[in-house]
Amino acid sequence: MWILPLIGYLGILVGFCFLTLAIASGLYYLSELVEEHTVLTKKLLSQLIYFVVGVLVLLALVDRLPLFLSLLSIGSHAVYAGNLRRFPFVRLSDPLFIISCRKRRPPPLRQSDAIQQQE
Repeated sequence: MWILPLIGYLGILVGFCFLTLAIASGLYYLSELVEEHTVLTKKLLSQLIYFVVGVLVLLALVDRLPLFLSLLSIGSHAVYAGNLRRFPFVRLSDPLFIISCRKRRPPPLRQSDAIQQQE
C-alpha cells in the first residue's frame, strides 16, 4: 500500500522539475529575442509603461483608487521609463537603476479607509 503514494510523490517531483525547466527555457528564449530585437523591445516596453500609467490615471479618476498609491505607481513607472534611455546597456551604479530596485511599502491603511473599502 505504500508504493502508490510513493509513485505519486515521485510524479509530482518529476512534474515540478519539468515545469521548472520549461519556464527556464522559455525565459532563455525570450532573452534571446530581446537581445536580437533591441529596438522593437525598447518600443514595446515604453508603450507598455505608458499604457500602465494611463490605466492608473483612469483608475484614480474613475474608480477612486487612492491618490497616494496611484502617484507612487506612476512615479515608479516614470523611473522605469528613465531606465530605458540606454536600454540594452545597464549601469548598476546609475541612480535611476538603484532607485528602481528599492523596495517601496505602501502606507498602512487607516480605520476609516478600511470602512470605506467595505462599503
